[in-house]
Amino acid sequence: MHTPSFRSGEPRDPAGSAGRDPFDAPADGGGSDPGAPGPGPLHPADPTHLAGHRLLGRLPADPPGTCYLARSAGGVLMTLRVVPHPWSAHTEFRSAFARGTASAQRVVSRWAVAPVAADIGARLVWLAEPYLPDPDLAMVVAVRGPLPRDIGRRVGARVAEALETVHRAGLVHACLTPARVLLAPDGPRLTGLGLAGALYGTGPLILPPSCLAPEQAEEPERRPGPAADVFALGCVLTHAVTGRLPFGAAPAGEVRRRILTEPPDLADVPRGLLEVIGACLERDPDLRPTPAELCHELDPRADGAGGVRLPEDVLDLIARRRAASPPDAPPALAADGAPRGGSRDPGAEPRGRRAPAGRGHRSGAAGTGTAGVEGVESVGGEGTAPRGTSRRGLLLLVAGSATAAAGGAGVLFAGRARSGSVPAEEGESLLIGVHADLTGPDAVAGRAQEAGVRLAVEEFAGLVRLPFDVDVRVVDDGGDPQRAAAAARELGADPAVRAVIGPTGEASARPAAEQYARAGVPLLALSPAEFPTGDTAYRTLLHARPDTAAQALAVVHRLNEEPGVRRVGLVDDRAAEPISGIAVRAVTGALDRDRITPVPRVLPVGADDPAGTAAGLLAEGVDAVVHAGRADAVAALAIALAEAGFTGPRIAGEAALREEFPRAAGEAAEGWLVVASRIDPARTADAVGFTTVFRKRFDEEPGPWAAEGYDAARLVVETVRRMGTGTPPDREMLLTRLRSGRLRGVAKPLAFAADGRLAAGGEGAYWYEVRGGEFHYLGKAPMAEV
Repeated sequence: MHTPSFRSGEPRDPAGSAGRDPFDAPADGGGSDPGAPGPGPLHPADPTHLAGHRLLGRLPADPPGTCYLARSAGGVLMTLRVVPHPWSAHTEFRSAFARGTASAQRVVSRWAVAPVAADIGARLVWLAEPYLPDPDLAMVVAVRGPLPRDIGRRVGARVAEALETVHRAGLVHACLTPARVLLAPDGPRLTGLGLAGALYGTGPLILPPSCLAPEQAEEPERRPGPAADVFALGCVLTHAVTGRLPFGAAPAGEVRRRILTEPPDLADVPRGLLEVIGACLERDPDLRPTPAELCHELDPRADGAGGVRLPEDVLDLIARRRAASPPDAPPALAADGAPRGGSRDPGAEPRGRRAPAGRGHRSGAAGTGTAGVEGVESVGGEGTAPRGTSRRGLLLLVAGSATAAAGGAGVLFAGRARSGSVPAEEGESLLIGVHADLTGPDAVAGRAQEAGVRLAVEEFAGLVRLPFDVDVRVVDDGGDPQRAAAAARELGADPAVRAVIGPTGEASARPAAEQYARAGVPLLALSPAEFPTGDTAYRTLLHARPDTAAQALAVVHRLNEEPGVRRVGLVDDRAAEPISGIAVRAVTGALDRDRITPVPRVLPVGADDPAGTAAGLLAEGVDAVVHAGRADAVAALAIALAEAGFTGPRIAGEAALREEFPRAAGEAAEGWLVVASRIDPARTADAVGFTTVFRKRFDEEPGPWAAEGYDAARLVVETVRRMGTGTPPDREMLLTRLRSGRLRGVAKPLAFAADGRLAAGGEGAYWYEVRGGEFHYLGKAPMAEV
């Protein structure tokens, strides 16, 4: 194996001034209490700051490298893995690391934690992931013993699903162990993407031997293929259900010998898993199943949206770790000693007070330069650092979201900003328009969208240097179609407005979209449900949510999972056209008629006979009811069904996700499910970072569509940053790049088909259930073809 040579004059990090590199030490763990958040104290030789992050402690980690719990300048907890020598000094490793991290950024899976940023330009190479305090599988098994067989199967199926996504992105994990699998309340999370595959051929390989495939143990210099991950999954699954590994854990040399010469020890593997684990551990890679085959074999049609119902003692352990406060510290300081990011802009409008329509919060001040995978450097404006000074830093990405790869599949790397850049000319700026309902029936959603956009732009302004300002301009249409058209003409007439996010309400959507198309303004529509496809009247539209027909597939998935459903009543509320009709037709077309028979019922406009509708459905012997109409109509039918004693599955469309529904229906609303296209970030583990920062900025919970507004603005600003122009791009150029852009967002992946529709790979729908008179977020609703 080639071992790189090092020049004696290589610069050392100040933290290593005692005579050795602090990152040459092996990784070690934290405290012994499994209910603690995990980090142990920093070593005396450890740095206290890295890339704008304050290091709070060491985290338990498999080699290679050292993992730290860190708090970003914006106040977000992150996991930073620092890569030790000899790899970090090896040019080939840095190149492979860049490619591997870029591939990891293309991984879009509920069950995988993709890296959010990395730095290959610094002497200390590092990788950042969202920090999740959840225990890993090794810890859980050590604390409570093996998992029950059926739960182990489901955990294995979800990890296999994550691996399938990893392999589709052109990546091999190459270092899957029980410590790389965290257990969140709804199931596992695969971590450690993008690093191990870059290590091959660049230095002595120090990987845990316990889950290495035979081809890895026999030829350590050879880069493994996807089948090696399947072998490792067989080892992990064995550990999950038996409490031990099939080839042992130590000493390393003996484990390698057993992997190469002995069969796996599967003596106490439960009978129902013996065959599938044995197939994973085949010595010949060609004989192992694929992750997709494993997922199909292991998955017993898990409840909910594919989650895993973990044992109560495991949930208690997770809850204790999440409730424990991690070590805290003040935000890192900028070069001038002032706090960097995360603080409320003293000039920003207080929450609850409306800024006048016009140029809102001024963004585009100093920050840190970033560079993409291709090494293109961002051109910076004036900042806190003296002109001519190169500065290095990380673009803030809240935990639970991931980086944009707008205009390409790349990773945001902390790079070196150009020195001596020219400041923006007076008045030169790029405006992102927010077209919202701030005073009408959808004002709660409109204000939340505006807040999400502002948060994204403020973060961008504080951390990225551009030769022009990025501002927000807000207009209010009050939910009125005529006002919406006028507001769109107003924003379209401002040449500084390069893209618009909105409008909020359904009634405003089409009139506004037509005006923006005439002005050539890219329009990212978040909350309106329906636009005609292929219509040139909406040629600049990017529909950043799944349409009604796509959401209907989630309903069919749910019906298929409900035992005993053979006949389903489909209520078409003609007063809610066209959405209701589209939903009913889509559900009808996607049902497997050999299993489930649709029973349609049409409610004409003005019809007011919910008792008659309920009686007619029950006379047809329906086992479930789907209502795609208005909240008040759903409430009326819910009461009639409850009075008739119907307790089968009841599902409503997104129009019912309003307080009016449970308030009007009362106890009859209990147990109703609602499918919607917006996330509840405050109840989503993957969005904990966004929620934390939002609360800090606005002193309130993120409202409906706040996370989606944040994601849309991030897509715009990251696309602009990656274009690298010295002046704001024109609308047509920006539209072209947005169409080919991609963002792994807080709420969902953002990517678009050629006709402007969302192309998020079956993601973007979510389930809510009425409990105790309130909507409770259940999680993602799969929308794959049935």
